[in-house]
Parts: sequence; C-alpha cells; structure tokens
Amino acid sequence: MAQADTSPLQPRSLTHEWVRVLGKTSLPRIRFHDLRHSHATQMLAAGIHP
Repeated sequence: MAQADTSPLQPRSLTHEWVRVLGKTSLPRIRFHDLRHSHATQMLAAGIHP
C-alpha cells in the first residue's frame, strides 16, 4: 500500500485512519491489527490454511 506519490504509508497513518473511520460507526473499537487475527480464525474455521 502506498500514498498518492507512491511513497510507503507510515503504520501510524493507517492506524490513525482506521480509528477515524471506526469512530463514525457503532462498532466496538478494535485495533487494526486485530482484523488480521480475526481473518485467520475465520479462514481456519472454513478449512482454509491461512
């Protein structure tokens, strides 16, 4: 993933944007990194090796 000028995104930028977007919803506040673990768990439950 990169910025418009093709420079790499800073991890803090992604986290900041995630918190901002999540704040506009009624979803519980979770870390962006936690999505990775949730996705892996769902794949394993579906019988797919992550």
